[in-house]
Amino acid sequence: MASKLEKLRELVQRRRHPDAGTISGGYTENYKKLGDYENGIYDLDEHVVPYSKSAFNLDADILIMGQDWASDDFLTRNPDNADRRKFGHDPKLPYNKNLFRLLQTYFSIDFRATYAT
Repeated sequence: MASKLEKLRELVQRRRHPDAGTISGGYTENYKKLGDYENGIYDLDEHVVPYSKSAFNLDADILIMGQDWASDDFLTRNPDNADRRKFGHDPKLPYNKNLFRLLQTYFSIDFRATYAT
């Protein structure tokens, strides 16, 4: 049986497949991939999405599943964000600040103790 990490790596490869998110892959239009932004800084090897970079506890008691981590407009209007490159998200955004506060208040844990996608 494949490990959790191996399964996640398989998902990453599926996300990177040339047909993923394209008309030839069954979509109604062609969509950009994470690797298409900022020379691929968001296309991280073991992470299905960048959010997991800071919350990658594969054995976490808490799984955080967010909606869409970023839009095309968001990624292209603020391309040089050092925190986003470092953490896979911007910790200064209200959504993230609130999430971190709620995790501390109700579960006494930091974001990094979870698995987030």
